Amino acid sequence: MTRKRLAALVSIATLSFLLGITYWEYCRPVDIELRSIGPESLLLGISDPEYIRIAKTTTEVRAFLQKYPNAQVAVDRSGSLAVDFWISPPGATHIDHLRLRVLLDPRRHRPTKRFIVCAGRLVQQHLLEFLQTERCLP
Repeated sequence: MTRKRLAALVSIATLSFLLGITYWEYCRPVDIELRSIGPESLLLGISDPEYIRIAKTTTEVRAFLQKYPNAQVAVDRSGSLAVDFWISPPGATHIDHLRLRVLLDPRRHRPTKRFIVCAGRLVQQHLLEFLQTERCLP
């Protein structure tokens, strides 16, 4: 076998491997547990309760809910897929609240990014430490 043929075979094998990995990571159908969703959710991904359950697996959400067990929760599909956990005092304005937002990858159904909005201030790093010391709410 000549060097050119060997190089061509190695190149083809490498390209095939890379295409396979790309398909597996980005294009393959995602398995959805159909028992947890209704027919109305099939076009939108999985159900809101399932997205909330996925978001609750993060350490930041667990810490938030431990501190604020009565926090409200909602799934936001308007832009990026996100689950919001928030708490606001009675009579508060739209800025006077503490919100933890968990962005989800809609294809893989995994949390990708988390941040906190505290009385209009955006916090993107050291969320666990911030939750322990925050004084957003009166």
